[in-house]
Amino acid sequence: MGEAGWGRGRKAADMARDEAYRQVEKKIEVARRSGANKLNLISMKLTELPESLGGLTQLQILNLSRNKLTAPALAA
Repeated sequence: MGEAGWGRGRKAADMARDEAYRQVEKKIEVARRSGANKLNLISMKLTELPESLGGLTQLQILNLSRNKLTAPALAA
């Protein structure tokens, strides 16, 4: 695939990831407003946790199965 084709594929992947994160943010906001103690984020294509999860202090169960989460690199 030429460079231009790679760029289009990369842009599509970024757009899909951005849409997935928008959906996650909506779910987090609903959980925050309702005071939910459980949140299901299975298969949401997450590679990192949104900071907004930190505001869900009432959560007792958070399901992150089937995502591609990675640990952040530690500073040396």
